[in-house]
Amino acid sequence: MLDPWNPHEQALWLPAVGLQGRRHASADCPSPNRRAIVSDVIIVGAGLTGLKAARDCIAAGLSVQVLEARDRVGGRACSVSQEWKGEKTWFDFGAHFIGDEPYQASIWALVKDLGLKPFKQYDGPDTPPGPQGPFWSGQGANLQENASGGFDAYIGTTVPDVPGDQFYLQMMQDMVDQIPTAAPWSVPTAAALDALSVEDWVNSVNLPEFGPPSGYFKGLVAMLCRVGFSCEPREISMLWLLFYIGSSGGLARFQAIRWPLQGAQGYRLPQGAQSIAEAMVAELPPGTVKTGVKIKSCATLGNNTVYVYETEGNSYGGDVVLFAMAPALYADIAFDPPLPKARQQAAKAMGNSDMFMTFVRFDKAFWRDDTTTYQKGTVNGIPVYPGNPDPMFDGNISAYGLSGDVLMLDGPSVWMMDNASAEDAPALFAFIVGDQARSLRKKSATERKHAIIKRIGEVFKVDPAKYNPRYFEMDWNAEGFSKGCPAGHFGKGSFMSAGPEILLEGRGRQPVNNVFFASTETASISNGYMDGAIWSGTQIALAIQGTLAGNPPVIADDFLRERGMEACLKAITSALSAGNPFLASAYLDPKLKIHGPGGAALEGSFTGPAGAVDFFTQLGVLLSISTLNVESFSVDIEGNRGHALCSLSGAANLTGLPFQDLKATVMLRFTPASVPQVQIAEFWLIADSALIDLLALPGGNPVSDVLAAAFANGAQDSLGWPGQAGGALDRVILYGPGGTAVPQGPWFNIKGLDALQAAFTKVPDLTSTLQGASVDVSELTAVLTYRITGKSVSQGVPFDQPLLMIMRLGNEPGNPLAEIRYQTNSAALD
Repeated sequence: MLDPWNPHEQALWLPAVGLQGRRHASADCPSPNRRAIVSDVIIVGAGLTGLKAARDCIAAGLSVQVLEARDRVGGRACSVSQEWKGEKTWFDFGAHFIGDEPYQASIWALVKDLGLKPFKQYDGPDTPPGPQGPFWSGQGANLQENASGGFDAYIGTTVPDVPGDQFYLQMMQDMVDQIPTAAPWSVPTAAALDALSVEDWVNSVNLPEFGPPSGYFKGLVAMLCRVGFSCEPREISMLWLLFYIGSSGGLARFQAIRWPLQGAQGYRLPQGAQSIAEAMVAELPPGTVKTGVKIKSCATLGNNTVYVYETEGNSYGGDVVLFAMAPALYADIAFDPPLPKARQQAAKAMGNSDMFMTFVRFDKAFWRDDTTTYQKGTVNGIPVYPGNPDPMFDGNISAYGLSGDVLMLDGPSVWMMDNASAEDAPALFAFIVGDQARSLRKKSATERKHAIIKRIGEVFKVDPAKYNPRYFEMDWNAEGFSKGCPAGHFGKGSFMSAGPEILLEGRGRQPVNNVFFASTETASISNGYMDGAIWSGTQIALAIQGTLAGNPPVIADDFLRERGMEACLKAITSALSAGNPFLASAYLDPKLKIHGPGGAALEGSFTGPAGAVDFFTQLGVLLSISTLNVESFSVDIEGNRGHALCSLSGAANLTGLPFQDLKATVMLRFTPASVPQVQIAEFWLIADSALIDLLALPGGNPVSDVLAAAFANGAQDSLGWPGQAGGALDRVILYGPGGTAVPQGPWFNIKGLDALQAAFTKVPDLTSTLQGASVDVSELTAVLTYRITGKSVSQGVPFDQPLLMIMRLGNEPGNPLAEIRYQTNSAALD
């Protein structure tokens, strides 16, 4: 590191290329009597975020000084080496896992770039499925506590037994899908969700068709909060929970290891997660990182140079300073000038969690060999047990042993997992979190040890003493430079106002008096994970470089932008389905342009949010959409566009004509990448405008006219066509379905229809329900689809089947109705 007080070195502080060698005159330093180290960038915190930011800034040509209060690097990634069979082996006390999947792409790419080689987290012996083995071959069985306090074995995903609980679980995932990770506070429901804690929500939801969630489901939600946040459901904003889960890819990925899909818990590092930080340090210029430096204050001088001061009296100055630490720690630094009140309040609102990270080493991984204790269970929610009549699910679910992964409703530990090292030193980790951590903190380490080992014995139904247990723990809340682990969280009522101040996708990327802030808590991807820490480090480094180059800091992440584009597509298709533009209001650019499909029914373009209301109003006047199925959607980063292929069903309001599987494409153009939040700049609804006109506008064509006449005369209520329809039946030929009950005919004109209807009436208990209609204008044909039920005429055998009523028009002038043909399984009627 160059010394600005040395006149022989001052001349070296000159630009080389790009941002390199930005000048710092000695007058910038606070006092010549105080030792000052000057760099372009000062980073306080040598965790993963700080070191990734340092790595990227140095690669861009900036000089960087990283200061760490601890005597080690890594932050909340803390690994320890112990002995196994005479050699070193490593275990983690903090962050453990990474995944090889899109939401873990930042950490995975970095680990590969550093030359580190992750090893698979144990979830079974990985025996490949053979011709005689089940499709889950090689997967060890996981355990989850049930409502009675016992444990159920499962592989893959779990599905609640109660239908209502299944619905509420899916409801949670649907709510996750509706929250954009880039701006979770922007959706119309955000304030209401933020006003609830997770506990409030699960206690208040009560849909008439299902009733309230079961007590067990409430326990599962509490377990989710404890495992994910190390705190209780009453302590977490519901909006924050949904955002957090969404930032990691949804509920399935949130809990997955590698099967049936890759999740965030798939891999670990041979020398522990801290080795990622150590590998980054090894690549930095010597002297870049200083440990044991406890920063107490930060001052921005009149010339915008920023200095941080340590307790030993030394100071470090730079053009910018990055505090790479959890928001809860901002209050430990005295800022001059003070941080804006909004930033202070936001940091204070983000509390840290309560956690003891413990692990117990054994002489043998006894759970891996246990194939008898838990033989029944579920695979992706489907029961598996010896003797199951379905051969696909007949067998012992623990035939490949137990994985060691255990989820518990209550303490002393909420989560256990196989924690064997890369050298296969057997161990289980156990999280002590939330209320249990606060309670057990009052007890001794020996008492905590006994509680955890006892619980291991209860879960696996063994005497742990037979395997020589050795207990190790770390109280993260007693660690003064973290004050909690794994990450911070927002309580109810705080995320709406505080979130934009913390997340980099909000105002969090903007410097305050040339001071930046970043950590895993500021990430919009994998918030709370190591991947989130790396993502934040990458993005804040870009913001620093942009600021020093005179450009505004922006987020540059294609993966996050893709998620924002997908959120826009989901929002606009949901709005179309509900006929409510306000469901997508958060995603609409103020200068939005909307283009209808054209034609006479939906012609013209619309501008702005008010135009969106006009378009949806016009659409709603013409068409009532009962279902909108999104068949596929895609986004194009380079083209800045998105497409959703949809099929619509419903009815035209002015003609009464139903439509089914009407194909339409939603095409969107998004706001530029320079705009932080992805919004819809332009929206096209592309469909067959001629067909829409024929369906929606009275007098559009002869086929729709005849169909409208049919509905006007009761065809939607019965298989017949009562009364005259303006002479439409004068020349018609009719054909029944055939058989003895309703003969094929042919039948002629209105008299034939009356006779045909009389034959249908003789079928006992006959009911008909119209399910859809379609029009083929080119073939002058309309088809009505009914569901019919009743009993056979001869033997009274019940039937439930479809029936088609096919109407064809003639080609002569006026296009009179030429033929009506009924088709169904005639034998069932006989």
